[in-house]
Amino acid sequence: MPVSRPFSRLCSALCALFLALSAHAQINPILLVPGGPCSSLPSAPHFSVKSGAYQSPLSVRLKDSTRGAIIFYTTDGWTPTSNSARYLGPIAIDVTTTLQAIALVPNCSISRVAAANYALPSAPLPLPSSAVLPVALSGQGAMVLGADVQVPLLFASPVSSRTAQIGDTIAFTLAQDLKIGDATVVPKGSPATGKVIQVDRSQAGDGPGQLQFQVDSLTVNGAQVPLHAVEDLFGRYVASPATDMFAGFATAGLAVLLTHGKDAQIPAGAKVTATLAAGTALPIAGTSATAGPGPAN
Repeated sequence: MPVSRPFSRLCSALCALFLALSAHAQINPILLVPGGPCSSLPSAPHFSVKSGAYQSPLSVRLKDSTRGAIIFYTTDGWTPTSNSARYLGPIAIDVTTTLQAIALVPNCSISRVAAANYALPSAPLPLPSSAVLPVALSGQGAMVLGADVQVPLLFASPVSSRTAQIGDTIAFTLAQDLKIGDATVVPKGSPATGKVIQVDRSQAGDGPGQLQFQVDSLTVNGAQVPLHAVEDLFGRYVASPATDMFAGFATAGLAVLLTHGKDAQIPAGAKVTATLAAGTALPIAGTSATAGPGPAN
């Protein structure tokens, strides 16, 4: 007697569940922030405009069905965290953009990442070849910045959650010349460094891989000038075929158990923006002392 397709699918789903449970004697799928446990994960945010190609600018609204959830989002390709921009109203999209968002319930947990890709006729503006630094004063072998400066950097080599370890050094290169007036003081290609500060590998039932890194310093005339940036990147979620079989009555724990993910991969050439803080001293050519915050204005 032939086995029906639904029955065959159910058997496959149960087998997948049994194997997952065998590998995870204790299910603890929810990563909690300090404050108390939650009965389930917040739902991922919903976007009012679907991914796709559009001919005119968009206004995208975000909402979440979880009571008390706060939404955070990014448009720069990095995974949103509680330090990202908080959603406070419609988001204007006028160039090709990847919008990502999470929902966070205070003292509870964070949702999966929701993402949408919007292709518009206008591409993001190319990075200018140089940026002029705001100098407050010069002297004693250094120039002191009068305001914060956003510094674009490029990854010099790829980084993966599969192989990275906490504390690994990350090499960056400066993506544009930094100038004082017409004079280039930090040329494009100058080295910068950072490190991996958190890594989680992709495993069955544990979701996608995760990387978190920070940018520490930029080399200026042989001295290390402090920079600051902290970013996260999550791999992509991939649902098990068994997930659909249990849709509608699976608990949050079971749903996560039946989900795996890809490793987080940062390719060489990926862009990250770091901050040179106001008051930072940039050494003038010919000096080599370690730079640091300059005198207060």
